Amino acid sequence: MTATLSGVKSVLEKRTSKLMAAVDLDAQTFDIDDPLAYAMRKMGYSVASVGVVTSSEVTTVPDSDVNQLLDLAELRLLETLYNEVLTLVTVSFGSRSQQLSDMSLRLRLTIDGKRKALEREYGDGLPELEAGVIDLYFGEAND
Repeated sequence: MTATLSGVKSVLEKRTSKLMAAVDLDAQTFDIDDPLAYAMRKMGYSVASVGVVTSSEVTTVPDSDVNQLLDLAELRLLETLYNEVLTLVTVSFGSRSQQLSDMSLRLRLTIDGKRKALEREYGDGLPELEAGVIDLYFGEAND
């Protein structure tokens, strides 16, 4: 199962489409490339452009890292949505009321929960470094 750009974007849209709709953002037109590029850089993969990810770049991510890519991109996407929500206020018109300012608190709690889940699953979100010991013996051996 190789990750594809359209597949990754589809998963991110499914994960966040209800939140996007709640803040009047269209999942089909919202730019998901920035969160995806962020996740790839965070995992140590290179992208040619800061805010644009190509299909060939996504296919370099091995199957073992796809879940982490999706989770990190989702976190960044939630943070972007949070920044959008900060400008929303509660609107009342007659008997109708929309509590949009409460959404920022709910979204903040969602982000905090996602961040904790990422830390449990992947450490600090970066690939784990492996270390070892190299013994160097420069003296002559008398065999």
